[in-house]
Amino acid sequence: MDETESLEALANILTAVAERPYDISLHAQHVKLAQSLEGMESEAQSAMEMMTQLVAAGDDVWVPLLNSKEQSVDLETEGGVQELLELYSRAEDDYLCAY
Repeated sequence: MDETESLEALANILTAVAERPYDISLHAQHVKLAQSLEGMESEAQSAMEMMTQLVAAGDDVWVPLLNSKEQSVDLETEGGVQELLELYSRAEDDYLCAY
């Protein structure tokens, strides 16, 4: 798949997710596609965040998202630590189905 096809596929999956935001399989496709695109790390993180906000996600989504967030926030600041702790709390709630 060349870059144009990849971007078109990404646009199509985003449209489908917008139309059916609670379809787990669409979110999984979005995450998988975004992770497969070279240089699109921020899109992959965005796809994982979107999935975790709308549907229950497994550790195949949470672990890479948490690792990515650990690398991107400033853990030397209270705000950065709080942001990461809130994400861990959401992951734990998702795991325990506390909703």
